[in-house]
Amino acid sequence: MMMTKDKKNETGLTTRVILGIIYSGIVLQPAAIWLFLVTGSPLGWAAQFATVMMLELIAKLLDKPLTKNEILTLMVGCGTATSGGFAINLLFRCYFKASEITASFKLTDALPSWFAPPVQVYYHRDLLDPNLLPIVAIMLVSTVFSILTDISLGFLTRQLFVEGERLPFPMSQVNAELCISLSEVKTRKEKVFLLSGLVGFIYGVFLYAIPMVSKSAFKVPASFIPLPWIDLNSTIERILPGASLGIATDLIIIAIGMMLPKGVIFSMLVGSVAFYFIGNPILVNFGLFTDWKVGMSLQDTWTRSILNFWASPLVGLALSAGLLPILFQPKFFIDIFKSLRKASLKESQEVISLKLIVILFSAGSIGSAILSWILVPDFPLWIFLMMSVGWYFINNLIVSRSLGLTGVSMDIPYVREGIIIASGYTRYAIWFAPINASGSGGAGWCATFKTAELVGTSPKSLVKTSLLALPFAIIGGYFFVYVFWKIAQVPSEIYPSPYWPSQVLMTSLFVTRSIATFNPFYIIIFFIFGTALQFITMFMKIPFSVIGFAAGAASPISNPFGFLVGLILGEFIKKYVLKDRYQEEKMTFVAGLFAGESLIVGLSAALAMIFEARWAMPY
Repeated sequence: MMMTKDKKNETGLTTRVILGIIYSGIVLQPAAIWLFLVTGSPLGWAAQFATVMMLELIAKLLDKPLTKNEILTLMVGCGTATSGGFAINLLFRCYFKASEITASFKLTDALPSWFAPPVQVYYHRDLLDPNLLPIVAIMLVSTVFSILTDISLGFLTRQLFVEGERLPFPMSQVNAELCISLSEVKTRKEKVFLLSGLVGFIYGVFLYAIPMVSKSAFKVPASFIPLPWIDLNSTIERILPGASLGIATDLIIIAIGMMLPKGVIFSMLVGSVAFYFIGNPILVNFGLFTDWKVGMSLQDTWTRSILNFWASPLVGLALSAGLLPILFQPKFFIDIFKSLRKASLKESQEVISLKLIVILFSAGSIGSAILSWILVPDFPLWIFLMMSVGWYFINNLIVSRSLGLTGVSMDIPYVREGIIIASGYTRYAIWFAPINASGSGGAGWCATFKTAELVGTSPKSLVKTSLLALPFAIIGGYFFVYVFWKIAQVPSEIYPSPYWPSQVLMTSLFVTRSIATFNPFYIIIFFIFGTALQFITMFMKIPFSVIGFAAGAASPISNPFGFLVGLILGEFIKKYVLKDRYQEEKMTFVAGLFAGESLIVGLSAALAMIFEARWAMPY
């Protein structure tokens, strides 16, 4: 189904949406936080969809169904209100200070006081300790700078890639179809949505619910389907040392493969296979992948191969794939900037003026650089500016274009770390400075604004909604993390937080210069390679996506194979199920899969938290 934007975008920020945000921030946020502390995975999206589906059901029972604008606004607001990331980050810093890993690297006393509190705070398990006040203040200021930067880049990239290039943004189309399908009543599409939702729900029971609830209720995880992928490394490591092979099992990854063009999936598969199935054994053979060991998992093989070698090629590829298409069309993008200069803040619900974008971006990015410089005054200010202003801007352009073409975020890892190492600065404090140098929040807003266009919702109203929900995420999240921490230590048997030790280890390795990530020679070589690939595919009109190739190279090999499974599944549904209606109802079918799986994850998290609370109760 082709969706077009309404002639006039409308706000979805109504009274019942505000009530829904309050509900999600108070009732579902603790489930999302608990799930993160247990699994290490940010599954707040499940709480977000669970809230939307529940409120939509209540509204329909009252014969006043939510509009598509209200549903999208709820999704954005609930996504912010259930995040809890601020307090979780603070708790992680307490753990970092007290970790045995930190002590083994002799870093405990080297951590700046503005980054982590004294060790006793961790053992007292008290988020209200006065030692945390300056840390919280710096985190709040840094958060404000990030918000300003991300919102401004969101509006800028919207003009470039949504309004200008008219990129498809596959995931945005699914989210838009979800909003439209939920708001429509008694249509044939609703039957398709409900059927696929049931499929997603049942699949989610086996993938998420049974393992999650059995582990919480009986302390024995029962797993029928490997999560997040089927790891096949052990079957090939003797033949191809260092190679990776796997297939993603999450239904959302598979469903993305039903939407992406065949050429994009092929390009991503080629990129991932070239790097991690063919390239890794070559690296092992030439002594360039020294960390590889027999028995290493797909996750560890992927991460370690990037650290050992692929980080530099990924930067070169990303720069060529993400920026060259913009440079090839200078007049086109100059015209877009001219249109932004003419935009009036008061006249449009869709855009903000170029002047305001520059003001917000400058305040956020330069403010982040100056804050970091105040905390680490002997580190060059110009490098802070290069990271916060230069690289953050470029990275968001690259990721926005990747989301627009492939639906997959192409975040380039370890650039911040590489710049710090290349600077030659040897003191430890720089590694903990709150510099806004990585991440792709502006690209995330760009994708959200694409959804808003398809649904007919005012982009500005979504920004207002997110800002309205932010206090629930910070204040409410702080309270819930405080309560959870009082129940038990983190990490512990009750809250495993499985990725925290590895995060501390990785950071410690960088801080002590045990890892050297970037090699300018390989960045240049792969930039040239990506540029040549761009020219060849463009002028020979080969249906090959260079940014798809780069995105595949930047992701675990299991994801492109998961997309391939989705492509095959889509062809089966097209031939035997939906037939001639497939193109029209494909997005509806995929939206139902998303909704069904999200709903069961949200319900399972709430149920598992109840069981865990029972185990944690004092006798």
